[in-house]
Amino acid sequence: MQNYSLDELREMKELTETIKQNLAAIEASGWTLNDLDDMRTESIAVVTNLAVIDESEWDLFSLEDLRKEAESTAARLEDIEKAS
Repeated sequence: MQNYSLDELREMKELTETIKQNLAAIEASGWTLNDLDDMRTESIAVVTNLAVIDESEWDLFSLEDLRKEAESTAARLEDIEKAS
């Protein structure tokens, strides 16, 4: 058995209390662990995408303009398909 200092034991107690509070908050929220895992996965994807954008020469405004242009093109194509 490892001998812990009083400071280490206090720190472990604080961490344990924080974990208990977080688990109680999660339980009260109605979220399941699967929901939280899905959110974590989605968050990782967002962070990855933002890192790629950050490393590229594009800024978010340029990407927003591209998105709007793509939506407009898709709408025009849909109109053409409906007209045919």
